[in-house]
Amino acid sequence: MPDWKSHLRHLFDRNKPVPREAGDVLAFIQDTVGPAFRELKDEMASFDYDARTQVDDDAARIAFYDDDGSESFRYTIRLRTMRVPNFAFPSINVDGDEARRHQAEALVNGETEHDDVMGWPENALIRDVLRAYEEHIHWTT
Repeated sequence: MPDWKSHLRHLFDRNKPVPREAGDVLAFIQDTVGPAFRELKDEMASFDYDARTQVDDDAARIAFYDDDGSESFRYTIRLRTMRVPNFAFPSINVDGDEARRHQAEALVNGETEHDDVMGWPENALIRDVLRAYEEHIHWTT
């Protein structure tokens, strides 16, 4: 499936009120985000650029470092759990854990960039990291 079609599917699927399991987001972080970040880190090393990745149980991050060793940029995807408001979906009768929505939230330098990147393919994640980094460079140099 072309990348833009999966992006379009994600766009329309993310507004469905049915909450996904936290385990689905955790598997996405481990199976898709982690490998994407490692691939980008390895490619950046071929340009002698210091990039480091870290994959934890509930988050993955890639950070870029300046020549002096200081972190200049960080892109993180983490599990975020939120309550589904009852007033928004009155036709759905959910209680307890069922009333929660689990997302793969993307942050750039600690600030939310995308509410939910769950389901994005590896190449879309890498392109988004590079887009955010290019914007970061534009505003900081």
